[in-house]
Amino acid sequence: MRKCFLFYIIVLFFSTISISYTAPNMIKFYLFSSSDCNECYKIKYNFFPEIENKFNIKLVYKDFDIMEEKNFELLLNIRDYFKKEDAEVPVIVINNIYISGFKNVYEQFPKIVEGYIRNNIKTEFFNLNKINNSSEIISLSFLPVVYAGLLDGINPCAFATIIFLISYLTYLKRSKKTILVTGIFYTLAVFVTYLLIGFGSFEGIKRLPFFHKISMFINLIIAIFAYILAFLSLKDFFLAKKAKFKEMILQLPDSFKIKIHKTIREKTRQGSIIISAILLGFLVSLFELACTGQIYLPTVIYLTRTGELIGFVYLVIYNIMFIIPLIIIFGLFYSGISSEKISKVFQKNISLIKFLTFILFLILGTVLLFYTF
Repeated sequence: MRKCFLFYIIVLFFSTISISYTAPNMIKFYLFSSSDCNECYKIKYNFFPEIENKFNIKLVYKDFDIMEEKNFELLLNIRDYFKKEDAEVPVIVINNIYISGFKNVYEQFPKIVEGYIRNNIKTEFFNLNKINNSSEIISLSFLPVVYAGLLDGINPCAFATIIFLISYLTYLKRSKKTILVTGIFYTLAVFVTYLLIGFGSFEGIKRLPFFHKISMFINLIIAIFAYILAFLSLKDFFLAKKAKFKEMILQLPDSFKIKIHKTIREKTRQGSIIISAILLGFLVSLFELACTGQIYLPTVIYLTRTGELIGFVYLVIYNIMFIIPLIIIFGLFYSGISSEKISKVFQKNISLIKFLTFILFLILGTVLLFYTF
C-alpha cells in the first residue's frame, strides 16, 4: 500500500513537471501602431487573442504609438535597417523579421508563429542597439513651431490691430498704467483663445473618422496650400518693397478691419478695464483668425503627427511666441516710445516680415510633403 502511494506521488510529481514544460510558449515582438488606426485596433484586440487561442501561446509585445514623434522616427530607422520601403502600420518586428501592413500581418504572422513553435525557436525583443539612432528625419519640430509662432505674432494683421488699440487708448487719454493693465489682460485673452482654437483643431483633425487613411491626403492639400501662401507672401514682399501696402494680398479684408476697430472702440469705453480687455482679446482673436490662421492651420496640421501631450506642449510654445510681440509692444509703449514710432519701425520692416513668411511657408509645405511621401 505504501509502495502504491509512493508510486502515485512520483507519477504526480513528474506529471507536474511535464505540464510545466508543455506550458504555452511565449512569443515576444515589437508592434508599431497608431492610436487612431482601426486596423491596429483589430490586430491587437481581435487578431492577437485568436492567435493565442489557436496556438496556446502567450503574445508579449511592446506597443509603440507612431503618433509620438520619437516612435515614428524609431520605426523609420528600423525600416531602413531591414531595407524595407514601407512603414505602413501595423508593423511587427519579431526576431529578425519585419512585417508591415494589416494584410501582411494577418497573413504572415500566424505562419511565423507556427514555425517558431514547431521548430522550438525562441523569440526575443529585437535589439534596438543595432539601429542607428540618428533618425533620417532631423527633429526640427521645435524650431518651426517657435519660428511660426513668432512670425505669426508680428504679421501685419496682428501688429496693426495692437497699434490701433494703443493709439485709441491714447486718444481716450487713458493713463499708461491703464493701458498696461489693458494690454496684460488683452494679451492673456488672445493667448487662451488661440490656444483653445489650436487644440480644438488639433483634436478635431486627429479624431476624424479614418484619419490614418486620409492623413496623407490632408497633408498633401495643406502642403499645396502652404506653397500657394508662400508664392503670395513673396508677391506681397515685392509689393511691400514698393510701399504698396494696400495692394498686399495676405491681409485682413477691409470689412474685418472695420469690425475690429469698431469692437475696440466699443469695448474700451466700457466700465471694467479687465472685463473689457478680456472680451476684446477674445473677439479680436476670432476676427484676426482669417489672417493669422494662414500660418496657424498648417502648423496645427504639421503637429498632428505628434502625440497628444507633445502636440499640446508645442501649441503652448507656439502661442507663447505669438504673444511675445504683443508684450514687447506694450512694454515699449509703457517705457515712453509712442505708438507712431513703433508703427513706423514696423512699416519699414514689413517687406522683411513678408520674406520670412515666404520662407516659413516653404518649410511647412516641404515638411508636410516629406511626411506624405
